[in-house]
Amino acid sequence: MFEYAVSVWSPCYNYAIDKVESVQRKFTKKLRGCNNMDYSGRLDHLQLQSLERRRLIADLVLTYRIIFGLIYLNMSDYFTLQSSSGCSTATRGNQYKLLVNHCRVNVRKHFFSERIIRVWNSLPPSIVSLKSLLSFRNSLGNVNLGLYTKY
Repeated sequence: MFEYAVSVWSPCYNYAIDKVESVQRKFTKKLRGCNNMDYSGRLDHLQLQSLERRRLIADLVLTYRIIFGLIYLNMSDYFTLQSSSGCSTATRGNQYKLLVNHCRVNVRKHFFSERIIRVWNSLPPSIVSLKSLLSFRNSLGNVNLGLYTKY
């Protein structure tokens, strides 16, 4: 239920992230043997990810699907590749780096296609260039996304 259309409704403010995360926090605390652990300990013990991390991974998977044409959406409506933007500078890292847009208002800044660019551009080239969606999704488990999540 919490993963339905997350790219659209994903909260951007800390109080809203905490509110959504509190559902999983309260549920895991009620499980046998987990009531004395802190939240991150419970997640490790139960081999779960925080809801925030799951939303971030869902955004990255959607980005992959858009860029590689695995979904019926026009990439140019959402993203511009740095290599196709007319910049003469060579991009470091992956060849699918996205151009960062300047946003004047918060509504646009927190929109899916803007909030994911920084995370996407930080992914290692070996992961971004994978030719299979399943391989890409599985390899995200090895990436440190802690810089972009609170939990």
